[in-house]
Amino acid sequence: MFEIVLICLIAVALAIPLGSYMAGVFSGQKHITDGFFSPIESLLYRLMRVSPNESMTWRTYGMAFLMSNLILGVVAFLLLKFQQVLPFNPDHIGPLSWDLALHTAISFITNTNQQHYAGQAQLSYLSQGFLIVTLQFVSPAMGLAICVAVLRGMTGGKNNKTAKEGEERDLGNYYVDVVRGVVRVFLPLSLIVALLLAWQGVPSTFSGAQHVQPLDTQSSMSSQAIPVGPVSAMAAIKQLGTNGGGWYGSNSADPLENPTPLSDVIETIAIVLIPIAVVFMAGGLIGRKKFAWMSFATMAILSVSFTAATIYSENQANAAFVGASAMGPNMEGKEVRFGPELSALWGALTTQTSNGSVNASMDSFNPLGGLMARSGMLVNAIWGGVGCGFVNFIVYVWLAVFLSGLMIGRTPEIFGRKIETKEVTPLSSLIVLPALCILGLLPLPCLSQVLRGTVIQDFMESHRFFMSMPQRLRIMVLAWQG
Repeated sequence: MFEIVLICLIAVALAIPLGSYMAGVFSGQKHITDGFFSPIESLLYRLMRVSPNESMTWRTYGMAFLMSNLILGVVAFLLLKFQQVLPFNPDHIGPLSWDLALHTAISFITNTNQQHYAGQAQLSYLSQGFLIVTLQFVSPAMGLAICVAVLRGMTGGKNNKTAKEGEERDLGNYYVDVVRGVVRVFLPLSLIVALLLAWQGVPSTFSGAQHVQPLDTQSSMSSQAIPVGPVSAMAAIKQLGTNGGGWYGSNSADPLENPTPLSDVIETIAIVLIPIAVVFMAGGLIGRKKFAWMSFATMAILSVSFTAATIYSENQANAAFVGASAMGPNMEGKEVRFGPELSALWGALTTQTSNGSVNASMDSFNPLGGLMARSGMLVNAIWGGVGCGFVNFIVYVWLAVFLSGLMIGRTPEIFGRKIETKEVTPLSSLIVLPALCILGLLPLPCLSQVLRGTVIQDFMESHRFFMSMPQRLRIMVLAWQG
C-alpha cells in the first residue's frame, strides 16, 4: 500500500509545476523556452503553410480541428493499406485489410487507440514507429488545444478587453496550440520517459525480430522469433498522451513493454501526469487558482474512492476459484511481478483517464473492480483524457452552477458570464450522448445475421459451459446491455 501512496504523491508533485509550465506555454506571452522551441515551431508553420498570427473564432477554430482530422485520417489509412511497399519493414509485413486500416486510422485520430490487430505482427516499423506514434502525439495535442480554447472562451477570449458586446471572441490559433502542445509538452516529456523505459530494458531499436533457440530443446520448434522495435518511444507517448495503444498485443502486461516493477511505476505515473497538470494549467490560464484547487480536490476525491474500491476488490479472492485453489488475492489475469495492488491501481487510473493501456487482464477483475473501471470510463471527467477530460469536467461544473443558481433564485453565472437555457440544453445533451451512443448502437451488430453466426457462435463454441439455453439468453442480454 505504501508504494501506491508514493506513486500518487509523486504524480501530483510533478503535475503542479508542469501545469504552471503549460499555462505559460499557452498564455500567448513570452516564455523562457521561446529561444529553443520557436525556431522549430516556425519551421513547422512554414511546412504546414499556416500563419501563426491569425486569430480564430470558435467557427474557424472548430473547422481547422475537423479539417486536420480529415487530412490525418486519409494519410493514416493510405500508409496502413500500403505499408508492404513502404520502407522500414524488415519483417516484410503485408497490408491491413481496408476495414482494419480504416478502423485503426479512426481509432488513433480520436485518441481511442482501440486495437483490432497485433502490432508486433501486423504493422511495419514505419506504421508503428512513425504513423501510430505520430498520431499518439497529435491527437492528445488536439484535445489539449480544444481545452485551451474553451478556457479562453470562459474568460471572454483573448480580445476580452477590446471586444464589443456581441462581437465574436478570439480563441487563439488552433495550429499554434497544437504545435506548442506537441513540441513544448509531449516531445520533451516523452523523451525523458522513453529514456527511462529503455534504461529499464524496454526495446529501442530498428532491428528486425530476434531469432533465438527455445530453452526446451525437445520441442519441435527449432527457432523462436521475438519481435522488437522502437518500443520505448511508443510506450512513453501511449501513457503520457492518454492513448493506451501499445506496441505488443498484450500491451504493458508484456514483459518487453513493461519489464520491471520500476518501469511499471514510471508508466503508471505517466498515465495521470498530464491530466492532473491540465487542472493546474487551467487555473493559470484563467487566473483563478482557487478554481484549479477546487477542481483538483473534486477529481481527487472521486479518484481515490474509485481506486481504493478497485484495490480492495482485487485483494479479495476470486469467487470462481473457491475450493479449486488456495485462497488469497485475485491473481487471475495478472502478472506476478506486479501483483494485485499495482494491477488494480493501473486498472483504476487507466479508465479514469480514458487511457486504456493495461498491465493485467481487465476482464479478470472481480465484479467491484470491473464496476469501478466501467464507471471511470463512463464519467470520463475524473482526470479524463488530455484536455478533453477537463472539458468534460467543465460541462459538469456549468450544469452544477445552473442548477444551484435556480435553487437559490439567482441568475446562474460563472466568471461573470451568464449560463442560460440556450447553453444548458446542448450541455445536457453532452451528458447523455455517450450512454445514448452505447445503448443505441450496440444492439445493431446483434441484429446482423452475419455477426450472429460468427462472433457469437465462436464465443459459444469456445465457452461450452454457456451452451445451455438459459446461458444463451444470458449472453444475448449481456450483448444488448454492453
